[in-house]
Amino acid sequence: MASTRKHHNKRIKVADGHHWIMPHKNKMFVSVYSVSRHYGGPEEGGWWYDWYQHVATTPRRVKACRLLKVRSRLEKKFAHIQSTRRRSSVIGGADLVIVNERVAGESRSTETPHYE
Repeated sequence: MASTRKHHNKRIKVADGHHWIMPHKNKMFVSVYSVSRHYGGPEEGGWWYDWYQHVATTPRRVKACRLLKVRSRLEKKFAHIQSTRRRSSVIGGADLVIVNERVAGESRSTETPHYE
């Protein structure tokens, strides 16, 4: 995990998997999701989608310089969500995903996608 840090009121870049996060005013919510894969339909030989179930969010915004520490604590606290099987397994399972967000719970799934 790559990171570039400058403390206090300066910008900070934190690599979260493949996504770069640029916190607004150096504060973000940290949310926990249980992500499972679901069958979407038979079109084009069958397709699947990921469903993000919101589990928890930090009760207040977190300063950018503390994001990694808070994420680490949440990973330990919600480790039981991580299934022994990955969500990409044929048998199924759920993955624990921790996301930095400007709006608490903004990454949760709200409707099933439709094939077009």
